[in-house]
Amino acid sequence: MSWFVLLSWMFCAVISLSLIGLLYKEKYLGIKPSFLFVAFFNFQIQWGSAVNASRIEQQLQNPWHYFYLTHLFPCVVLLLSCCCFNRSASLIYNRLKLATKRDRLKSLNMLILLLVIQSIFILLWYLNSVSWSETGLYAIINDPKNYLLKREASMKLLKDPILAYGVSALQNIIAPILATMLCIKIFDSYRRFNPISLMVYSGFVIGLLFTVTIYGARGPGAMLILSVCYTIYVLNDFPLNPIKITVAVILVMALPTFLVILYNEVSFDFGGILQGYGNIFDRVFNRNIDAGVWAVNYVQNFGYFGINGIPKLAVIVGEKPIDIFNVVGTYNRPEEATISATCAYVFAYYSCFGLAVFVPCVFLAIITDMLLLLYRTFPSGLLLACLSATSIAIAKLPSTFYTTVLITGGAIDNSNMGNRTKYVFANR
Repeated sequence: MSWFVLLSWMFCAVISLSLIGLLYKEKYLGIKPSFLFVAFFNFQIQWGSAVNASRIEQQLQNPWHYFYLTHLFPCVVLLLSCCCFNRSASLIYNRLKLATKRDRLKSLNMLILLLVIQSIFILLWYLNSVSWSETGLYAIINDPKNYLLKREASMKLLKDPILAYGVSALQNIIAPILATMLCIKIFDSYRRFNPISLMVYSGFVIGLLFTVTIYGARGPGAMLILSVCYTIYVLNDFPLNPIKITVAVILVMALPTFLVILYNEVSFDFGGILQGYGNIFDRVFNRNIDAGVWAVNYVQNFGYFGINGIPKLAVIVGEKPIDIFNVVGTYNRPEEATISATCAYVFAYYSCFGLAVFVPCVFLAIITDMLLLLYRTFPSGLLLACLSATSIAIAKLPSTFYTTVLITGGAIDNSNMGNRTKYVFANR
């Protein structure tokens, strides 16, 4: 066993054990964006990288650059996360614990109604532009052979930019906030043994899952279920129960697995379900890390992209932007014309400027905790919903650009939702 493989396993295990130990000792860390980022990074990137360390070492000219980005980077972020913004996190966590049932439910009905109306409006507008038979969801159910083509056409090729923005806002902002609010109502209905209310709100969640999955992508539905699981996890005071955590992971992957089974036209028996889950686990672990390995390998062979690789900055300075995810993906999978090998922002920025981005990337991870300053101004009734939706948006950081997550991915907008709607609570 080489030093690269041995240290990969050691750092991965140390980070995992540290996350568990720190959360067991200080529960408030479970709401810190930087802490959550390390947790998602450890789950999505580090474990897959450790399992495939031998292959990665052979594939890269300088595998230690990949090691620094994969294992040393989250270690530094975790160390700094334990030293920054702890007071704000502790105050917010205590507010969540002390919040009464009335505080959590206050004015939620009105906000749920408004968000449901917005969701239905965007869905109907979308179906008015793209017929049901042309959607990716219809194709995966009835015409799997044309699924990829219809998924591309039904979302990415929308001609109306306002509608495209509306669908994006629904997936990244409206739906996560609405899902967490519905989860709070479901939790309350379960505690009160109210089956009718439980069925109604559960029906809303199912309808919301249909809405965000309409164009056939697996990710939005999974993130929605993850936001519900995280909300329940917060309401139960972050239990470190391996059985409950395993059940949550199975639930999060259930919808993507169902869609994979439909796409591959596999029977819904035990073997087919295992095959579907295996496909999703492969995507979460192997394919996710492959994109990072590809990015590192590409620039070690052909040189860094420079500022052209960051589209927004390239436009500002008058340079031609380069879609690095497409360039790297096409190089490694030339048979897939529309491939986009999205990877963690630390790999993306490395492919532009090399290891010089290490410290800036650590800084970017730590300043996500500034979102806690926004949480402190929210009323108790809105705090949990916005916090849960924003926390789940942070889960996207191990798979794309930093600015994409914060701006279009919903992290900032989900937080700002509290400022835009807290007047509802102030007047009630």
